[in-house]
Amino acid sequence: MLAFRRWDADREYLVVGSLNNAAFDQPSYRIAHPSLADGTWTERLNGDAPAYGGSAVANPTPLQSASGAIDLVIPANGVVVLERAV
Repeated sequence: MLAFRRWDADREYLVVGSLNNAAFDQPSYRIAHPSLADGTWTERLNGDAPAYGGSAVANPTPLQSASGAIDLVIPANGVVVLERAV
């Protein structure tokens, strides 16, 4: 699992990638870090989308983060990019 944030004055992104052969979808995967801002997140890219030949393991959007944590679905061997409304 690899997760990192990118941000500027107008946008904030959370990028999460997994090299696991099984999806983290039952239950979802919790990412927690004190710098993760509370708010509403929208999935902007999912490497498992049918458009890319995937099986559509996706997040219901919008997602909510609170107290520095967010629960999300991560496809097997995939990448998810979320954007927070600033």
